[in-house]
Amino acid sequence: PRTQGKLATFEDYASLQAHLGVAAEAGREPADILKEHGLTVYEFSQEARHWVAEMERAAGGNGGFQRMIRIREQFDAQYRQRYGLTARE
Repeated sequence: PRTQGKLATFEDYASLQAHLGVAAEAGREPADILKEHGLTVYEFSQEARHWVAEMERAAGGNGGFQRMIRIREQFDAQYRQRYGLTARE
């Protein structure tokens, strides 16, 4: 089946990745987080492949990888606040 492009931007992907990580620390189930973002496990697995490949390309130089990390960290901080978890050092 074709996916719907629910992770159309890197920001979409970074937000979901941060949410999954922080929610796991808070004891939430990954499937519940995917559902909250309107994704099935299959859709996530298919759409995440593109962004993993983009991150690999960005890691090769040009500073894009660091920008991606900063975006992810911003979402991480937002979800930590939502779940009442302390910031990472």
